Amino acid sequence: MQAALRRVVVDDVPQWNIKFIDVDLTRIITVYAKLGVRNDVVLKAVARLVASDGVGLENLCSWAVAALTWSYDALAVDGDALGIFRGSLHRLAARRGLTAEQIE
Repeated sequence: MQAALRRVVVDDVPQWNIKFIDVDLTRIITVYAKLGVRNDVVLKAVARLVASDGVGLENLCSWAVAALTWSYDALAVDGDALGIFRGSLHRLAARRGLTAEQIE
């Protein structure tokens, strides 16, 4: 199942529009985090996608920013190469006035 989901996220998601990325992709990552399942390929693919010029972090809805911030924090491990992305999420959350409670 993880392999199939990884293929969808890596191969199919880049063609999704922002509405699906905001809701559906964010839910996928949140489920991974709630289950404590860390998949580096998926996490890196999503980070690259939402930080890309085609999507852009600024274009995500505040709910997606909060959910992704929580999810990436929940799945963080030392030296995972996602620290810069997590920092970008936190800065965007702060600019939008999202509180720690809203992120949790």
